Amino acid sequence: MNYYFSVVASLCFLRILPYSADLRETLKRILERHRIQTFFTPIIKPSTILASGKDADPASKRRGVVYEIPCESCEHRYIGETKRSLSTRLKEHHRDALPRNVLKNPEKTALTKHPAQSGHAFNWDYAHVLHRVNNYHKRIFSESLYINLEINTVNDKSANFPAIYYNVLKHE
Repeated sequence: MNYYFSVVASLCFLRILPYSADLRETLKRILERHRIQTFFTPIIKPSTILASGKDADPASKRRGVVYEIPCESCEHRYIGETKRSLSTRLKEHHRDALPRNVLKNPEKTALTKHPAQSGHAFNWDYAHVLHRVNNYHKRIFSESLYINLEINTVNDKSANFPAIYYNVLKHE
C-alpha cells in the first residue's frame, strides 16, 4: 500500500506551452501546485523566419519525379517518371522525338507515336514536375494514377495500373 502512494506521489505531468512574458511566472506557479511541470517555447522560432541557407533545387534538377510534357499544337500531354533528374530525362526524350528518330522508330514510346501520327511537336519549355517521390513502386503508381486521371494523355492508360483502382476512377 505504501509503495502505491509513493509511485503516485512521484508522478508529475508535463506541459509545454507557448512563451508569453506576461503569463509565464503566473502559469508556472499555478500549474506547479497541481504537480504539472511546465516548459515554455517561443511562439515563432527563429528557424521559421530565417532562410535555411540552401537554395531550393530547380525543378529540372530534381530526382525521383513524375512529370508532364504538353503538346505545342493540341491539348494532349505526355506523362512520365524518372529516378534521374528531369533535365537528363528530357534530353533523352528530346533526342527520341527528333524527326529523324521518329521516322526510324515511330512506335518506340508514346512520346514518339504522337508526333509520328499527328505531325505535332511537344513543348519542352513547359515540361514540369507533377509529383516528387523517391520510392520506385510509389513513383510508378503515381505515374499511372496521373495517366489515368488525365483525359488528353498520349500514354497507354492501362499500363502498370491495378484494375481495382481503374474501376474506382471510372466511377468518379
